[in-house]
Amino acid sequence: MSELPALTEAAVEVLIREKPRLRRLLAGARRFPMRAIGREGMDVLAHEEEIRRRFESGENNLFRLCRDPDSYLEDPRHPLDAELHRFFVRNEELARGRLDERIGADLAADLLAADFLEENDGKLRSRFRLVSAAGLLLVADAYSRATDAVYLSDDSFHLAERLDAAIAGRGFDRVVDLGCGSGILGLSTARLLELRSDLRFLDVNPRALSFAAANARIAGVTCVTEEAAFGALREVGPRAFIVANPPFVLLPDDDRRLHSRGGELGLEHALSIVAVLDEVMERKSEAIMLCASPRLEGADRPAILERLAPGKVDVLVETAGIHPPFARYADFHAEQGVVELHQLVLRIRPGTGRVDHDPRLRRRRPHLFG
Repeated sequence: MSELPALTEAAVEVLIREKPRLRRLLAGARRFPMRAIGREGMDVLAHEEEIRRRFESGENNLFRLCRDPDSYLEDPRHPLDAELHRFFVRNEELARGRLDERIGADLAADLLAADFLEENDGKLRSRFRLVSAAGLLLVADAYSRATDAVYLSDDSFHLAERLDAAIAGRGFDRVVDLGCGSGILGLSTARLLELRSDLRFLDVNPRALSFAAANARIAGVTCVTEEAAFGALREVGPRAFIVANPPFVLLPDDDRRLHSRGGELGLEHALSIVAVLDEVMERKSEAIMLCASPRLEGADRPAILERLAPGKVDVLVETAGIHPPFARYADFHAEQGVVELHQLVLRIRPGTGRVDHDPRLRRRRPHLFG
């Protein structure tokens, strides 16, 4: 039984009914892009000058998924609403009367009655994250160290808002989201393809499937969910577009942040997806995968590219640097021979070719892959 709060049916109904109003209210409270909220935001939001420095130096890989610093820092159509960002994204408390003023007393009351909000001494707090992005209204868990928590990851936001370049003018009939999490990539793709059905979510985490299904209902899209590992995928059908953002898990053995491991170099999630797609993708199908990969000492390319058949994978984006969430593991990564981490967006076509697994990746096979 998860220690996290359950998203109630009543809450989903409120989000569906109030979607236009919530998207309008949250347009300036989106997670990314954003402009720093002064000194008080230092603990969560990087300062503008620091972001610009990282762009110029190429230091931070996730930022490089954007075109330029300003496209990351601010959407000129929607100046950052710091107050609603703190309430719905950072899950900070807000006085009941003030929230009534900001979103309307009727909506605040409905969200509270549906257990989406909780009240304590006249202050309200959102039990979930709620974000308007990529043309969608999306809900996921508030920050938690629980292993089954479902996040709205920053890199998925960036990729979701740029999928149109990969899809434009293409005729795909179905979407498969592998390791779907909140469902943002699958739903963004379905929206761009104007599909109202034929959306399939796969994840080993039943809580993720619950959120993905809820977000699909909010978006008005019919979906199928499967609690299954990547290796359980047996078919995707013709003219399918597959999206994936597998977790990069290269952690010390005593740091169990996830209920699975990622192999010696953190690549087993991504490599397993490529191997499975090589077996099941049909002609006129295509896959886009966002993944992290280390570059090892003495190597010119990130390790994942060394293990994929040449000419069958297009590298759409490749950036290198130190992503802050992994900075704490710098010493451990160095012990593994890691020089730097790369962030890649790969286009995978049918017949990608067998994955050349490094022997070190076979020593410990996580239960995530059947």
